[in-house]
Amino acid sequence: MKKRKWYLNLGLSIVFLAISFVAATASCSAKTSKVQKAKKMPKMMYANTDFEKSIGDSIQTIMMSGKATVMLMTTDSLKNQPLQVVLSRDDMQVLRFLVSDPKMFMEDIPNYGVIMPQVKILFEKSKSEKVEMALDFGLRKWVLIDGTGKELKRYALTKYELLRFAHCIFPNDEMITNLYNASTK
Repeated sequence: MKKRKWYLNLGLSIVFLAISFVAATASCSAKTSKVQKAKKMPKMMYANTDFEKSIGDSIQTIMMSGKATVMLMTTDSLKNQPLQVVLSRDDMQVLRFLVSDPKMFMEDIPNYGVIMPQVKILFEKSKSEKVEMALDFGLRKWVLIDGTGKELKRYALTKYELLRFAHCIFPNDEMITNLYNASTK
C-alpha cells in the first residue's frame, strides 16, 4: 500500500513537472503580443511629382496642408454674395486627391472666352498664405490665383471629377446640376 501511494505521488509529480515544463517552454518561445500602432505617414506625401513641378512647392504646401472653403459663384442674390461651404475632413481628402491628379496639369488649350468661374476653392494655410482655385466648367478651365488676385497658372479641365465634386457639395444649384447632367451623357 505504501508502494502504491509512492507510485501515485511519483506519477503525479512527473505529470506536474511535465505540464510545468510545457507551460514554461511555451511562454518563453511565444512572442509577446503587443498592440502595434500603424506608422504615421508624413503629412505631405504625394504619389506624383507633376503637381509639384507644375505649380511649385510653396503653392503645393498651401493646397495640401491648409483648410479649404468652396464658394459657389453662380448665385441669384441681389448682393451677389457667394455661397460658402467649409469642407469636412473627408471632403478635403477627396479634393486633395482630385487636385493632385497628374491629368489636372495638362497644358492650357487656347480657346476664346472670358473665364467666369462657377466654383472657387480657397486654400488657406494662414492669413498670409492663400491660394484660390477658380473652376470654369463651361470653358473647361481652372486657374490658380494668389492672395492679391494675380493669376498664377491656367490649365485645362480634362476630366469631370471636379464637376462631380462640386455637384456633391452643391446638389441644389441648378447650373452645376445642368452642367453635371450634360457631362454624363
